[in-house]
Amino acid sequence: MEARVIQEVRPDREYILLGDISGSMTQKDPLCGDQSRYNYMLEKFKLFIKEAAQFDSHGEVDVILFGETIHLFAETTIEKIDSTLNRVQAEGATMTDKALEMAYDRHRAKKKEMAAKGESHPGTVCFVFTDGDPTNKRAVEDVIVDIANHIEREDEFNVTFLTVGTRSNELEAWLSGLHDKVENRISRDFDIIHVERMEKVNFLAAVNTVNHA
Repeated sequence: MEARVIQEVRPDREYILLGDISGSMTQKDPLCGDQSRYNYMLEKFKLFIKEAAQFDSHGEVDVILFGETIHLFAETTIEKIDSTLNRVQAEGATMTDKALEMAYDRHRAKKKEMAAKGESHPGTVCFVFTDGDPTNKRAVEDVIVDIANHIEREDEFNVTFLTVGTRSNELEAWLSGLHDKVENRISRDFDIIHVERMEKVNFLAAVNTVNHA
C-alpha cells in the first residue's frame, strides 16, 4: 500500500529526477514481478517526471540518467523524453555520486540565475530511482556531505533514494546506516537524505517525506 499523503505538496519547489541505467538494472528481480528492475521502475519514473513538471512553475524538470556516464536532459517534459526512456542502453557502472554532483550543479546554477533577478530559490527536491547499489558508496557519502555543508537552509536541497527491487544484506546495511554516516560529518544539523522503497510511495507521499523531515 502506498504511503498516505498527510499534507499538500508545496507548489514552488524545483524537481530533479535521477534514473539508474546501470547494468544491474537489467536483472530480473522477484520483487519486480520477474521483470527487469529498469522496466519495473519505468512506469513510476515516468509518472514522477509528469507530476513533478505539473508542480514546477515552468512546467519542465531536469532528468538525469546515470550508469557509467551521466546523461542530462535539461528542462524537459515526459512528452519530450518518453521515447528516450523506452530505448535506454544499459551501462556497466553505477556512478550515483557523479549524478548527484550534476544535480547539485544544476541547482546552484538555477539559484545563481534567480539571485541575479533578485529572486530567492524555493529549494530543490532530488529523487533518485535506483537499485541502490552505487559503484563507490564512499563517494556518494562524500557528495551528500559536501552538499549539506554548503546549502544555506535544510530545505534548499533534499535527496530521496527510491530503491527498486531486492536489497542485498550489504546494501540494506549501507542504506540503513547512510543517514547516520552522513550526519556525523555534517557541520550543521541538516537532514537532507531520505530512503524509501519505490513501490511504497507515490509522488505526493514522496514529496511529503521531504516536507516532514
